[in-house]
Amino acid sequence: MHLMHFHEKLRRLIAYRNLTQEELGKALNIAQTTVGRWLAGKSLPYDRTATRLADYFGIDDMVLLNDEFELPENSLVADYRGYKVTPELTKKMRRVHDEYRLPSAKEMSALSAQDGLALADELERTAIRLNDYAAAIRKRQAESKKKH
Repeated sequence: MHLMHFHEKLRRLIAYRNLTQEELGKALNIAQTTVGRWLAGKSLPYDRTATRLADYFGIDDMVLLNDEFELPENSLVADYRGYKVTPELTKKMRRVHDEYRLPSAKEMSALSAQDGLALADELERTAIRLNDYAAAIRKRQAESKKKH
């Protein structure tokens, strides 16, 4: 089994998303030199930063940081369901993600059984709201296409 180190994963994610070190740094409010040290394998991000970084790329922070985990193939796609991932789309997706932030695997493992059930209930309610939101967007898009 090939161990994939953090800096290798980060290089692949940046390349597949067609980002520069500067763009990634700006998106996460991190110095470009810090991103450079990560890519060179000279340092690792702190926990909170690692979580933000993993969230930015849509993967679990444990996958990003643990050498034994490979990157999931869907994290290496430069588009999302057929839509080109532009900086504007990334910002919009980030706003939705931030509003409905999911806990990391580390946070989940620290939950009590009762808190876990409460979180599961809230996630189900959130999923319903997101599905309703997505349906409204699709309906608006379909109506817009009919007009043109």
